[in-house]
Amino acid sequence: MSRASMGLFLLVALGFSLTATFAADVSEIDKRVQTARQVYEAENEAIIRDIFKQIDAKEATERDRAKPDLERIKAIKAEREELEQAGKIPNSASTKIKSRIKKNNSTFSSALSAAQTEYLKAKNDEQAEVIAVELETLKTAGLKMPEKPAAADSKPVADKPAGDQPAENKLAGVKKPAPGMKVKAWPKNAPPFAKVPFDPVQAQQLQVAWAKYLKVNVEYTNKIGMKFRLIPPGEFIMGSSPAEVDEALKSFGDDQPLLTKTGRSEAPQHRVTLTQPIYLGTREVTQLEYLKVMGKNPSSFTATGSNKQYVTGVDTSAYPVDTVSWHDAAEFCSRLSVLENLAPVYDREGDNSSLLNGNGYRLPSEAEWEFAARAGTTTKFWCGDELKKETVGWIQTNKTSPVATLIPNQFGIFDTVGNLREWMEDNWEPTWYANFEESGAVNPRCPFVGNSDRVIRGGCFADVPVICRSSSRMARSATNRGPDIGFRVTLPVSSVK
Repeated sequence: MSRASMGLFLLVALGFSLTATFAADVSEIDKRVQTARQVYEAENEAIIRDIFKQIDAKEATERDRAKPDLERIKAIKAEREELEQAGKIPNSASTKIKSRIKKNNSTFSSALSAAQTEYLKAKNDEQAEVIAVELETLKTAGLKMPEKPAAADSKPVADKPAGDQPAENKLAGVKKPAPGMKVKAWPKNAPPFAKVPFDPVQAQQLQVAWAKYLKVNVEYTNKIGMKFRLIPPGEFIMGSSPAEVDEALKSFGDDQPLLTKTGRSEAPQHRVTLTQPIYLGTREVTQLEYLKVMGKNPSSFTATGSNKQYVTGVDTSAYPVDTVSWHDAAEFCSRLSVLENLAPVYDREGDNSSLLNGNGYRLPSEAEWEFAARAGTTTKFWCGDELKKETVGWIQTNKTSPVATLIPNQFGIFDTVGNLREWMEDNWEPTWYANFEESGAVNPRCPFVGNSDRVIRGGCFADVPVICRSSSRMARSATNRGPDIGFRVTLPVSSVK
């Protein structure tokens, strides 16, 4: 059975399981809805990849003809551009593809309806509004097919939902609420969301208020000594302004096309709401912590590593672990979860990882990371628009440095500027932000697929300041193991309570 077929099978099974238990805890319903969403979005991603393959095959066939039809090739390229830029499904898509889209939408809708039914019967007032908002958010996601075939000389037209709000056919997981929609995800007695901007005193007050409300500590230390800080729910403007993008592109230069591509991906700016608090590692995972969990230390900056000349005679146990792939980081999360009697979030088989319905450790989404890294600021760095590398960033050096030895940001998070670039859970999609320009996003994540590129954040020891800005984003293959990349992990607050 293919992964896509398995995903649809799981969604169908989910629909039945959700209706079977009426006394379930709302938090469990939320977890299953999130799992359904991941499976659903993964299938949508697979559908889009298959459409690209069909378009490329059509173009190749036309070019191989004795007398290629240039107008036909132009039309095929236009289809591809529509799909790349707006996620619009061409009317020429095969019947099989259209059937997959309809089936995926239908199955996911059924799962949500079943979840809504169980949620209403669970009657957990503490979580009620959280689940209600999440379900409404998920109902707006999805690929839609045109209701009627477009004319030959016109562009595909997307379905319109009931009401006056138009819907565009963008990539999976796009949220399209009405303009000005306010997210109310917690009971009235909950503390306010951390809406950027806020100052250092307010940052700490918000952490304390949410810790008290949730009946947890602001700082948490796990069984192997890793420290975490509570990051409250919040709202911020994600990404870079046009002026900031232009400034970054000028510093990259014309001879660096990859940096130019990633620089443009920082726009457009868009409002992001994160409805759930998390515990985020105060530091990047260290070599000692990795050794404790994985039984080995692959880092290049060790006495026997490829960069040993930079750390001769130095104890590097408190240095961040490097030379780890995205899959290595995911496996670390899974093994650490097992050590703490938590359910793993990832399942790894060689250089392939899949998402599980777990409550354990995971990599942060890039939205979570940027919100935590900004810590209430709107400037290029959490410390302002200018970077004092001697106090707040391990950059422009020839090696990594011990974690948590410089100044933390307002949330108490260290080394978000330099030292090592950090793996995010998100798949790399250079035009991902365009999905949320008009209406914003709630808990956005770009579902990961196979060994495709993943997002990396924070810059590294060798980078110049422009690469280390809070909004800067780059990409690497999930199998890449470089001396410039490490990671930090996050944990659900519910797993600590």
